[in-house]
Amino acid sequence: MPIIDAALEKIVRLVGGFRLECDDEQVQTRLRRFADEVRVGGAQRGLDAFLACYLDDLLTYGSAAGEIVLSAERDSIYALYNCPLGNLE
Repeated sequence: MPIIDAALEKIVRLVGGFRLECDDEQVQTRLRRFADEVRVGGAQRGLDAFLACYLDDLLTYGSAAGEIVLSAERDSIYALYNCPLGNLE
């Protein structure tokens, strides 16, 4: 239903973005960089992109799942991934 899909997209846009805040200025800089630059899925960047997809899945299907993908060394976050619900058991 195109009208329902458009309404869900509008809700996701209305939720809008957010900002991460911290008293420590060095940590604040790192938080903002992470929020802006973290890889999301195959071609996107930023927490806003991850959360928009997550919220869309949540509103459309009634549930959503996300995954933190670690670097090969397992010492940092490489990416965030919105898991297709059909892939979960």
